[in-house]
Amino acid sequence: MTEIAPIRLEEALRRVIAELDGPIPREEFYRRVLAIKPSRAKKPTASIQSALCYGKTRRGLVTLDKDTYAPLQMAIQGIRFRIPLEQLEVNRGVLFVRPGFEPFLSRKAAEAVLLDEQGQRLPAPVVSIKQERKSPLGTYTSEWETFDLAAWLRAHKARRDDSVLLTLLNWQEATFQLAHEPYQRRQEQLITQQNQALADMLYTLMEDTVDERIDADEAVLTAYARLPAVRDYPGDHWLLVVDTDLRMRNTGYEIVPKDFRLPFERMLFGEEAVRELPFSSQEGKQVYRFKATFKGSKLPWRQIEILGNQTLIQLDSVMRDAFEHDPMDHLSEFTQVIPRGKGKKPREVDFGEINPFEATPANKLHIAGLGLPVGAELEYVYDFGDWIEHSLTLEAIEDPQPGVKYPRLAAQNEPRHASCERCQGKGRKANAVWICVDCSEEQQREVLVCNKCLSAAHEGHYAVKIVY
Repeated sequence: MTEIAPIRLEEALRRVIAELDGPIPREEFYRRVLAIKPSRAKKPTASIQSALCYGKTRRGLVTLDKDTYAPLQMAIQGIRFRIPLEQLEVNRGVLFVRPGFEPFLSRKAAEAVLLDEQGQRLPAPVVSIKQERKSPLGTYTSEWETFDLAAWLRAHKARRDDSVLLTLLNWQEATFQLAHEPYQRRQEQLITQQNQALADMLYTLMEDTVDERIDADEAVLTAYARLPAVRDYPGDHWLLVVDTDLRMRNTGYEIVPKDFRLPFERMLFGEEAVRELPFSSQEGKQVYRFKATFKGSKLPWRQIEILGNQTLIQLDSVMRDAFEHDPMDHLSEFTQVIPRGKGKKPREVDFGEINPFEATPANKLHIAGLGLPVGAELEYVYDFGDWIEHSLTLEAIEDPQPGVKYPRLAAQNEPRHASCERCQGKGRKANAVWICVDCSEEQQREVLVCNKCLSAAHEGHYAVKIVY
């Protein structure tokens, strides 16, 4: 007797999605999947949710809102987008497949169907063309897939910067209807409105993620599914919309915040300081009052005041003095931490490394140019080896006091001195000044000593000063 292999979750998802003819509540979608692929797990929907975390649109499913799914075929049918023509396309009579048709092309380019304005199929064979490009490493040749539309482009007397307006008639069958729009006929006001609506939706989708990183194809298809006006006169191509938005950027496969840097980008291009925001002369004269602590501790605390027109290297200098760090050794860094709601990873804006030995872009950043609101949270790391972390909160932005020199350490906690344990054991009273690191590691506890005992009983040991 032949044993029937158990159905896989992927197959169950494929079946349910194929049967959808309209929007479906999320819970009903889960119920249908579990009817095909039962689960004995305590949380039977968890595996479905996990499977759909990535690649919903590649399976033909899209999220209309937090409680509703829809078949992608239905959700994006009739959407319109535009591809601006490059000079090479006009000269060669072609239309690049990528990036213009991405992510709207569900099949291989050779299987796509292109129709003219009257609905007649266009002869548009896929041909490859080669381009020479220059890079810092030299000249290289790239090969690109294109649709051969020479006759259609000639008939419309297409020129550079004209647009091809596309209507997606059928996503599953990759069927598009083309229209030509001369540059002079662009309706700029409508384009601007559509661009802003698309940009806001893409930004919202990015912000709704845990780590502010969203797959570009997933985001674009979801945005088009949610925006009803995308079936009207089209705005600019989504790539241009993202590239010109000040809040986000496209890495090639993800949409991320504008100042977000991937690890390989940091290695290739180095740490790039955040660009300053413009600020007035009056804003530069205001005092920024921070409360600083070691990260995760309430004590010790320091209150630091600095002018808006002073710089991060000056704030760094006060932090080093306030917490008794070496003023002429080790790198440091300030990072703004922006909470994003429960369950979401806070956004981190790195201002770049501070180097006491040489000028860096971060050294020159003005406090007022960082755009910090009252209540803003910063992290300060001193010494990238020991990684000593501090937290700063911007308590107030106020007018300067007459005769006061800034930046300054304005206030600090009353010290609560610990006792030197060696002296205490001998019936003496002495404030502990040092932690003997060698003895602490050996005994698995903090060994606190005074100046006298450090010399007498811990000579040659590595010790760090206690900050009260």
